[in-house]
Amino acid sequence: MAGQHFSKDNRVNIVWKFGPGPFLPTEHMKKTILVLLLAAMSSGAIAEWVKTFAGVDGTGYYSNPTNINMDGQKATMWTMVDYIREIKVGGIRYRSLQVLMEYDCTLFRAKTLEAQYFTGPLGGGERVRIPARLTGTPYQGEVPSNSPGEKAWELACGKIKPN
Repeated sequence: MAGQHFSKDNRVNIVWKFGPGPFLPTEHMKKTILVLLLAAMSSGAIAEWVKTFAGVDGTGYYSNPTNINMDGQKATMWTMVDYIREIKVGGIRYRSLQVLMEYDCTLFRAKTLEAQYFTGPLGGGERVRIPARLTGTPYQGEVPSNSPGEKAWELACGKIKPN
């Protein structure tokens, strides 16, 4: 806050006074902080994984319903398998994998589009590359009943699969 003081020859001397008190953010600063917080919370790096199935061995099966894309009667969605123990394929070790699946919502079929392998649980750690010759043929076929695939299909297609 500035105050004015007059000298004897009527010149104005401006004196700045800084008083004690809390720092109060302006409305502009509040809006900026809010926008930054919302951007951080909605970051694509934070996936909304939902556990859809638990294997008898403790393996967890997850789906990310926030990224479902519908194209006619087909839906694509990322799924994740989280193993309780490290898996070793051809000398390469991984603990979890994320799979982009395509689901046919009328024919009850599924197809693997892409797979990513990670050294840590729940898609953590480093991403590792496994040659296709070691992973086998990507899945393409009917969605088995009472399986992790069925639960993911139901979530992606938004309906219950008839038995």
